[in-house]
Amino acid sequence: MTSTYSWLKITQADVFKGFRDEDVKFKEEITSDVRGLLSLYEASYLGIPDENVLDEAKIFARSHLHKLLYKAESTTITSHQLSRALELPSHWRIRRSEARWHIEQYKDTEGMDPAVLELAMLDFNMVQLVYQTDLEDLNRWDAEELDELPEYMKICFMAVYNTANELAYYTIKQQGFNCLPYLKQAVRIRTINTLLIN
Repeated sequence: MTSTYSWLKITQADVFKGFRDEDVKFKEEITSDVRGLLSLYEASYLGIPDENVLDEAKIFARSHLHKLLYKAESTTITSHQLSRALELPSHWRIRRSEARWHIEQYKDTEGMDPAVLELAMLDFNMVQLVYQTDLEDLNRWDAEELDELPEYMKICFMAVYNTANELAYYTIKQQGFNCLPYLKQAVRIRTINTLLIN
């Protein structure tokens, strides 16, 4: 185990040699490549605690990306993309829920292929239709018919049901208002509006 860890540390240091100067600091010239800098920033989150090279890479990349964001000098990456990446690394996000954002970004991309865009939108809408159907089925569930459900669905139903009722309970307790019917309706409307692209 320790030999593998040592090998990884040596390999990691070798990988970053090309990006560092004689003082073992990251070279300033790599800041001109916005995509490369963003990739370095994203990669810095893949390290384990106390990996100094990746910690330094994160600090270096973040500070330069913030400068680019405020100067709005980026031509290959929009300021919206930069701010989104600085908010939360892309590999920490839920891919399916990010699909709509990526489709919107791809629409404005130079050299966009209309066939790829159409395929992405078709895939997104088909998946959302499945989700919408599942949501409609979920809305038809009744707590009194719980015994008729398979065991694995009982667990799912009870989690959703208990969460909604718990929120309603706290609202009644603190505000004196029963929000459960409104909560159910808001979730339905919000889910349908969010998931479908016209």
